[in-house]
Order: sequence, then structure tokens, then C-alpha cells
Amino acid sequence: MTFCDNLHTMFAMAITITGHRDSMVRVGVLGRIPSVLHTLETDPGPIFEDVGFTLEEFKDADRQISYLRAGRLLARCVEDSGCQHFGLLLGQSSSPSLLGVPGFMVHSAPNVARALDDLLYNLDLHDHGGSPTLDSSNGVTVFGYTIHQPGVKAAEQIYDLSIAVVYNIMRTLCGSSWAPLEIMLARKKPRDVWPYRRFFKAPIRFDAAQSAVAFSSRWLKYEAPSADEFLHDHLEKEARVLHQLQHRELLDRLHEVLHLGILNRRFSVQEISAKFKINERTLHRRLKAAGTSFRHELDGARQALALQLLSNTDLSIMEISDVLAYKGPSSFIRAFKRWNDVSPQTWRLSHKPE
Repeated sequence: MTFCDNLHTMFAMAITITGHRDSMVRVGVLGRIPSVLHTLETDPGPIFEDVGFTLEEFKDADRQISYLRAGRLLARCVEDSGCQHFGLLLGQSSSPSLLGVPGFMVHSAPNVARALDDLLYNLDLHDHGGSPTLDSSNGVTVFGYTIHQPGVKAAEQIYDLSIAVVYNIMRTLCGSSWAPLEIMLARKKPRDVWPYRRFFKAPIRFDAAQSAVAFSSRWLKYEAPSADEFLHDHLEKEARVLHQLQHRELLDRLHEVLHLGILNRRFSVQEISAKFKINERTLHRRLKAAGTSFRHELDGARQALALQLLSNTDLSIMEISDVLAYKGPSSFIRAFKRWNDVSPQTWRLSHKPE
């Protein structure tokens, strides 16, 4: 079974012909930010006000907020609290139900495999700025999350938060006897790794190409104690209605399909058009009518992923070129210079955090 066979895309971020517009995310897990700040003896009021939020907004878990502003909020939380693992603290205190309908489906699913499939197909009802990923091969399952919203701040905090939530989901489904084989985080190794080791209690790989939790595939058959067939059926119907209300168009979905396709090395025009259940000629025609092309959109997805890896990890240029599926570092460097007028090494040096 290949990665592509198992990887499903949550069609989330909206894209315009002129550029990327801001995605949305439910308050959900983020609603716990004020309480986490209080435990760190930090007043949330000035932070929220400076970023353009109110504390009242975060009392409604279903409220939709800007993904980019949510990233800025997390960045300010880290800055003001001095806690470099703020996202981890936020995630480890969160439950699946904070994800809304997808989280409730997890609780009521008959087994782990179905619960994870439900998340893959329905997390876009909660989050339009990132997508879950799933790969099962050689007896190991890797479930993760990847950001596809360009320009987001505190990406490392979002990854810490997301993987902590995934960890909690697995513990909710399987109980305390479940343990991951490895935790992967697409971020630089922090100065203090102890909070991560204390929470995950598993080997942790920083500077990974993707953020994910790896565990034995035998857990996929585990029957969840909270399974409820009738509730699950009801939630499935509600999810279908909510998806229909989203009215997502091809261009609204293409960037994240390409983003995940690059990660699993299945991003040819044939493979991408198959994702949309249309033929290649139709895909080319629709993109041309929208004033763009497949090559242009693929370039944009590669550029966004390259900037994210250069900013958030210490992966070498050779490793990044491999993640982006270039033939070698020289091909990647040429493309990067075409995008940004500087080499990736120069760009990375000029964007180091102060």
C-alpha cells in the first residue's frame, strides 16, 4: 500500500488568481489560550487586543477566525510568556471534542481506522489552513498534519499543538496502553526538549519533513470503547450537509492537493487530475480559463513548502530539494533564485529569528 493510496486531502485553503487569501479556522482548541497564559502568569488581554481579537470571541468554540491572525496570536503568546513550547502546552490540554463535528465523529467511530478516516475527510470543517495526512505501510501507520497556508507565523507552535492533539486523540481511542513509535516535528530542535519528552514519552525527531505520530498499525483495528453507531451515522449526515455548504471550487482546492502531492511524490498532472476525478485536458482547460496553469500552480506550491522548510527547520538544502522532489540541489537552487532573486542559503540567513 503506497503513501498516495492512504493520503487523503482536506480541501481547505482558498486561492485566488492574484494570490493566496487568508484561510479560516474554528476557535476550538485555541479557546484554551487564555487559561494557558494564566498558568504562565501572563495577562492575555493586551496580547489579544494587539493582535485584533477579543477574549469574548474565544469563548465560542465554533467561531471562525483568521488562520494568519491565529498564527500571529500564538507568536505573541510565545513572546510575552517566554514559553517556547506554548503550542505543546495548548495541545496537551485539549480533547478531540474541541475539533467540533470531526472530533465528535472520532469519539463515536467503531474503531481507530474509521476514526482517522473521519478526520481525514472532515477536518476541513474545523481547519482551512492545514491538512491531515495518513500513511500505512510495513506495519507502521503515520498520522500527521501539514500547514498549507502561506505566510503563517509560529508554524512551529501550530505543529506542536497539532501533533499533541493527534497524540491525545490516539490516547482517547486506545487508552493508556497505546504508545507511539516516534514523534516527528517539522520544526527546529528547541533549546529545551524536556517538555516534549515528558509529554510524548517516545523518541522525537525534530527537523522532520512532516509533522506526524508513528504507531503500530495493529492499533487501527482497535475498537473504541466510546463507539456509538447511531450517533456516528447522524454525525456523518451532518458532515455531508456542512461540506455541501462550503461550495469549494477547483482553484480553492488545488494548492493543498499539490502540497500533499509533493510530499508523497505523486504530483504529476495525471495524478492531480485524478484527485479531482477529471481528465488532464479538462484540468488544463479550467486552469487556463482561470488565468493560470498547472506548472504555475505547482511552482507556487513548491515555493510555499520550500519557504516553510527553510524557515522552520534546519534541514539541509540537499534534504529540502529531496522533499520537494527535485532531481538535485542545483535544480532546486535555480528554481528558488527564479522565485526570490536570491539563493535559498541567502534567504534562510536573512530570515533567521532575532
